[in-house]
Amino acid sequence: MKAWMRCALALTVGLLLSVGSASAALVAGRDYVVLAKPMPVKSGNKIEVIEVFWYGCPHCYRLDPLLNQWIGKLPADVSFRRVPAAFANNPSWSPLARLYYALEDTGELRLHPEVFDAVHRDHINLNNPNLLREWLASKTMSGARIAQSMNSPKVNANLADSIKYVADAKIDGVPTIVIDGKYATGAEKLGEGEALINAVNELIAKARAERKTAAKPAAKSATTSAATATAKK
Repeated sequence: MKAWMRCALALTVGLLLSVGSASAALVAGRDYVVLAKPMPVKSGNKIEVIEVFWYGCPHCYRLDPLLNQWIGKLPADVSFRRVPAAFANNPSWSPLARLYYALEDTGELRLHPEVFDAVHRDHINLNNPNLLREWLASKTMSGARIAQSMNSPKVNANLADSIKYVADAKIDGVPTIVIDGKYATGAEKLGEGEALINAVNELIAKARAERKTAAKPAAKSATTSAATATAKK
């Protein structure tokens, strides 16, 4: 199903969930999916949480304030980052993905929520380069630098990485949240409210437990190897 259609379905899902139980145990396939191909994790010892979003998606817009509150309370062992969705077969998503990466590149991510406001509240077509330049000039002295960064080699590389990530993870709807490269959930399944945030927290706990379980054999193996080496001396 096309990504914009999946984005549209999220509103209906959210309304249905409003009369459901927020405490029900998560069910794979219904509330989240297990990625067929685990994605690389860049966070080292921390559990990685990635939001795949698009500035043009109204459900991403509604989720953003709640998600920002959640980010402010992240546990020490959790790392969060955003990936702006882009598709090789749908170049219309690329300009706003470039804008996010340009804001990141120029240290102007403070404008992230204002981009959402411009698109959804003020109905400014930021895909139009002239309107984008005007909007940037009204918000920051770095407007020209941001516009230039949008076509820089660094942003080009980031956009290519985004397209590959979305394709490899088989993401076809936004917002989607990927937990530790293994699990994905989003507004299509749980709406863009507390039910989604609660599910993310539960999947973080699941990933944390799995990391601890995986670490035990490794630690035991290291101890055994050390003991064997000592015995041979």
